[in-house]
Amino acid sequence: MLAQAQRAIGINGIDRYIGTLGMVAKFKPDVLDKLDADKWADIYADALGVDPQLIVGDDKVALIRQERAKAQQQAQQMQSMQATAAAAKDASQVDTQNKNGLTDLMNQFSGYTIPQGGGG
Repeated sequence: MLAQAQRAIGINGIDRYIGTLGMVAKFKPDVLDKLDADKWADIYADALGVDPQLIVGDDKVALIRQERAKAQQQAQQMQSMQATAAAAKDASQVDTQNKNGLTDLMNQFSGYTIPQGGGG
């Protein structure tokens, strides 16, 4: 009981540190790089006397994060593919038959050829 009470006293310092870090992070977000959030969670839980069975182990956390990163990457790829498909669809619907800015531009380059073999 005494040891747990002493650990609980240490929480005040941790709380002050985290609070101050949060305030500094509002104008200097890089300061958050100094916080090892995983270690903080373990130490804080221990100081509060939280049953270790409630804490997810580092190996399992790594797997969870790996799966999350994979899902985020797949979602980004899907968004990119959808954007590309939408652009292709829009391009396919451009009017190239009637006079407009695009047909004017295309007509400027009609008959234009690139010289072969360099020049000399």
